[in-house]
Amino acid sequence: MLTRREWLGGGVLGAGVTGEQQAPFNREQADGIVRSLETLAEEAVNASRGCYTGVCSAAAKIRDGFALYFRTNQKFPDFCDVGVNVFHDIYDWHVRNRQPLNVGRTPDGRYGISFMFSRLVLRPDVVPDYIGLPYDLRP
Repeated sequence: MLTRREWLGGGVLGAGVTGEQQAPFNREQADGIVRSLETLAEEAVNASRGCYTGVCSAAAKIRDGFALYFRTNQKFPDFCDVGVNVFHDIYDWHVRNRQPLNVGRTPDGRYGISFMFSRLVLRPDVVPDYIGLPYDLRP
């Protein structure tokens, strides 16, 4: 099996640069290269799963609710209740995309995280994937 160093440095690609003639690959070497490429492809797919590299299903669902609220009220909501998994997904999204985190507690002691122009409030009494309806704090 070829290592990454051999693959990039002196093995497969290096032969084309130096002009050296290399013996044709045998079946075993070709299978090793295919396995290495499959491993690299799996790592690329795993890297873009979840809320890690910009793609986040929780954020998309929250944005859909915010868009409906915006069309109805001509402003973004002040708050939206979420479950613990959604809260962690949004937290991870901020960290992975190097966005500023604004995490704290609301006056009633609940945890909150700013997302877009609103505050997501963590609700421990709901299912982990819960995304509530957006709302405003009205006096």
